[in-house]
Formats: sequence, structure tokens, C-alpha cells
Amino acid sequence: MRIDNAGLVEEADKVHDIVKASLQEAARGNRLPPQIRRTFDVEFDEDWNGDLAVWVWLHITDGRNPAPEDVKRLLALTSGIRDELIDAKLRHWPYVDVRPGP
Repeated sequence: MRIDNAGLVEEADKVHDIVKASLQEAARGNRLPPQIRRTFDVEFDEDWNGDLAVWVWLHITDGRNPAPEDVKRLLALTSGIRDELIDAKLRHWPYVDVRPGP
């Protein structure tokens, strides 16, 4: 299944808006782990099954030895964003994770 460029731009805008709003909401609710930078990358491709997929990479400052509470907050944040993206009924299956960022 391929998606045209206009559809991809629309989907990218939707993903960006959802992730940005989720990060802002987490920050307002003091649920944002200290390692999260509030920046992220979005990559569209196919997953290992050949299905359309979108990867959202939340940027972290330091991935070494996070406190157990921070790990729980990171997992809750990434799971929550993934759930919101699934609820948005995207054509791409969402994967959300963290990696060091700028």
C-alpha cells in the first residue's frame, strides 16, 4: 500500500500536532521526565512486515542510568503518544521510542 505525497504531508502534520500536544500536556501536568528535550523526529517508511509505519523518536538528554521513576514516566509517555496516534486512525502504524537528540 502506497500513499501519495499530499496524503503523506497530511499524515505528517497530524502526527506532529499530536506529539507536540502530548508533550505540552505532559509538561503542564509535571509528567514529563527530565530527560525529554521536547523535540522529536518523525520518520515514515515500511516496517519489517512491509506495512506502512511511522516512527516517532522523542529526544532525550541522557539515556544512561535513568531513575526507576523516570523510566516509568518515559514508558507512560511513549505508550500514551502511541495510543493517541492509533486513535487518530493513521494509515501508518505508529512506533514511539526515545533516542539522544540535539
